[in-house]
Amino acid sequence: MNLRLLLGGMKSYLPVQLSKYKGTGGTTTGSYCYSVWLRHMGIIGRHVPGFQPKNMVELGPGDSIGLGLAALLTGTDRYIGLDVLEHASRETNLKILDELVALLSKKADAADEKSFPRLYPRLKDYSYPHGVFNDATVSERLKPAYVEALRAELQGTLKGPKINYVCPYGSDSVAPGSADLVISQVTLQDMDHTRARDDLTRNLEVMARWLKAGGVMSHQIDFSCPGGAVWNHHWAFSDLEWTIIRGKRPYYVNRAPLSEYHRLFNSLGFDIVGVEPVTRAGLTRGQVAQRFKDLPDDDFQTAAALFVAVKR
Repeated sequence: MNLRLLLGGMKSYLPVQLSKYKGTGGTTTGSYCYSVWLRHMGIIGRHVPGFQPKNMVELGPGDSIGLGLAALLTGTDRYIGLDVLEHASRETNLKILDELVALLSKKADAADEKSFPRLYPRLKDYSYPHGVFNDATVSERLKPAYVEALRAELQGTLKGPKINYVCPYGSDSVAPGSADLVISQVTLQDMDHTRARDDLTRNLEVMARWLKAGGVMSHQIDFSCPGGAVWNHHWAFSDLEWTIIRGKRPYYVNRAPLSEYHRLFNSLGFDIVGVEPVTRAGLTRGQVAQRFKDLPDDDFQTAAALFVAVKR
């Protein structure tokens, strides 16, 4: 067994405050948030032409609500950010707002892998996605009056007509059938998905209730696990070994592969209209634990994927 992973699991049984897990190391720059938003909307636009979300929900925004600010500046009317812990800070949000305004004012290209090597999926074209956003709407949103209205909400309680940041969130944090878009960036893979505790299925069921018919889910999901020579090294552990490794960590890789997300989305009334895979070589069928040996071939080469699904 990987000693470092084992020690991490054992350490999780020590008495620590949940606040120790604050800070995600993620959405701390306008460039990153801008690039994530352009990726999601560009890919959604290919599979759901003309889609313009008015009411957006983000699960796990991390160290800022920069993705929501990018959405509000490009045509979204209402953003709800949901997290377990309050990672985002007022100072970071205000800084990112100014950076986003500057990037959108010049219709800047999205940052590529040279700037953010761990940001997936890779794109063939990083230029600003003309046609995805309404240029007249973006111009209106970049005017000082609108930007200052956003700034005022950021400086206040983050609960206003445009922004609602909820920590911790619950199933009633969003009105049923009110959202056009539910989005996440490398969040779903850290939700437990076992018989004992199935946070993943529960959260997806709740998201399905939040969305209106024809609404879109867009989720970038990482199936890999850090700490090994190949992306799917965690599939080599038996269920007992993985229980020890996982320990009592509140958020940790759930080992659900590509095909399991396909099954979950379909079972909850979604049509999967697009999947953008990140493919890498990993452990083969003969090298994994018994529970993974019968997985479809695609699972063994897909280390991450962006799903676009539409609610029936």
